[in-house]
Amino acid sequence: MKSPLSSFIKWLVAVAILPFLSLTTTADAATFNAKNVAELRARINQARNNGAGSVDLIRFTGVGTFNDGGPITINTPVIIQGVNRSKSKIKNQDNKGFIFNIVSNNVTVRNLSLLANKGGGTVGIKLGAVTNTKIQNNTFYKCTTGIISFGVVPVNLTVTGNNFLQNTTSLWTLRDSGRAGSSNPLWGGKYDIRGNFVNGPGGFILDNGNDGTEWVNQKPVHAATNYKGSRLSPMVTNYANGSTVSNNKMVNIVLFGIGLAKCGNVDIKNNNISMKGNTGYGGCIQLEHRTKNCVVSGNTLNAGAGKSGIFLIAFSDHGAKHVYKNGTRNITVTDNIFTGPGTAFTGFGFAGAKAFKNDFRKNKRFRTYSISGGKNSFSQNYGNLGAPGGKIPVGG
Repeated sequence: MKSPLSSFIKWLVAVAILPFLSLTTTADAATFNAKNVAELRARINQARNNGAGSVDLIRFTGVGTFNDGGPITINTPVIIQGVNRSKSKIKNQDNKGFIFNIVSNNVTVRNLSLLANKGGGTVGIKLGAVTNTKIQNNTFYKCTTGIISFGVVPVNLTVTGNNFLQNTTSLWTLRDSGRAGSSNPLWGGKYDIRGNFVNGPGGFILDNGNDGTEWVNQKPVHAATNYKGSRLSPMVTNYANGSTVSNNKMVNIVLFGIGLAKCGNVDIKNNNISMKGNTGYGGCIQLEHRTKNCVVSGNTLNAGAGKSGIFLIAFSDHGAKHVYKNGTRNITVTDNIFTGPGTAFTGFGFAGAKAFKNDFRKNKRFRTYSISGGKNSFSQNYGNLGAPGGKIPVGG
């Protein structure tokens, strides 16, 4: 026979733990299944309207190749997950436009293959002015651009474990001030671009430049005729501590391997980049137009003829490139290995660079030259194997 006291104690304990149990059962994310693109669109709409207040999961269970039927807009926080990238494939049927158009924060796309139909005109994923986007373990094949933003800076971007195969450009975040205007925020949050494989021709570009137009006192001026390195033009887009482009392998690169323009605080580490020669433009790692406070370390860089392993450059186009104030600032270059028939290190207009403990023994070619308004400068330059006296020559 139970005593009244023991029954009361059990009731009291049960009442006490009820609030904690309810935490595990409220606002749970929903899970949907979609076996084709039409169902995927419907499930995105359901996720948008289900009112759960959390990130739902849509399992794309279709196996085979599915035509996209036009851009698939993702306008709600959601995870879209294929079976795996060798089985779940979506093709851009009309060979133009986007496969996915992400306009919501908190979106993940993973385990899919996104394919151009016959090459040219296709973008795998277009990003709007969004936050917390994750693109993981996908394949992008023969797209004009695998992942692109245009006129905006996506904030907090993760691109990991993807295969980029024969895309003209694999990743291009393009904040063009001539199009975006002076009100676009200059903050990128944390970027994690890591562990991807790229088989040319184009790699990753974080481009916060201007395409020929600068903003001075909130008015556009054309760089080629008016821009003289004014400090009134927009500052670089800064990124959160820990932002990296790291541990990526790139082969058969013709254009940029990794290119940054007007970026601050993005480290480029432990990449292996092989660049073809005698065609296209760019360096294995190219930093330009006021990019600053970045560490370039632990990379293996094979530059083809006419290309560079590391290229520190001022504003590079539209007739205004030879202005010292447009050069890179405070770039640390350390523990990199340089090979190939091209130039190991090219630079003009840079200031405060640190270069130490790099290995130039298999590529001893250097090209640095000064431009209007100032001379190149190193704050540290020592211990570089294969360089004369352990220093990268500054040049005239």
